[in-house]
Amino acid sequence: MNLAVKSELLKLKRLHLPLIIIAINALAFVIGSLLYFQNQKVFAAYHTQWFALWSETGLFSSQVFLPILLAIVTAIAIHSEKERNNFARMASLPVMAKQFIIAKFLMLAVLSALSLGIYVVFFYLVALSGHLPSTHNLFIFVAWAILGWMGTLPILAIQLWLSIQRKNFTTPIIIALILSLMSFALLAVEPFLLKLYPFAQIMIGLHARSYVGLNPLEFLLFFGVVLLFTILGLILSIHSLRKLGFE
Repeated sequence: MNLAVKSELLKLKRLHLPLIIIAINALAFVIGSLLYFQNQKVFAAYHTQWFALWSETGLFSSQVFLPILLAIVTAIAIHSEKERNNFARMASLPVMAKQFIIAKFLMLAVLSALSLGIYVVFFYLVALSGHLPSTHNLFIFVAWAILGWMGTLPILAIQLWLSIQRKNFTTPIIIALILSLMSFALLAVEPFLLKLYPFAQIMIGLHARSYVGLNPLEFLLFFGVVLLFTILGLILSIHSLRKLGFE
């Protein structure tokens, strides 16, 4: 397993995925920051500047940009294997489907953590350069970012499966866009459904719509949904590879 993970990290260097992650995070943060500074006086009156900046930028990142970013990164990682005909080679060795999927998933999880880390750095840079008053525990945002990272895991697992299933590079990305936009529809129909929806878990973890921390029951539900859809996505991914000849 260690060799498989190291192999994935070597592939990562050739794909230049960190540059894509930085660029998309920067775009999302610029849009969110502009919305915040347009309404800064309103937030200042309620002394919620830090939370408002986090919310404005987090909504764009968690509901649109980050799910699509994860879909792009996953599609690139899998498509590069298909282009080199690596699936056929690994199936003939043979390589264990479970080993390959776990190694690929761990690599994608590291990239997801990098993305959330970049988001946090952008957040603190903008907040500190904007001289926002620090009247709250400023480390709470790091904890929320970690929960947001947990919320990316089911999306990674689902996109891993879709990218293996679909021959076209863009199809999994389009599906991710549609599934992400469905969060807005669920919010309009019944907000509670968002808590059960895998593509909404980033938003819940980041606390992009609420400044109040998760209570124990809400955290258990969040953790359960993340775990359920992550395992489901990984099982489907392994099954798809076995259909291609993997053990």
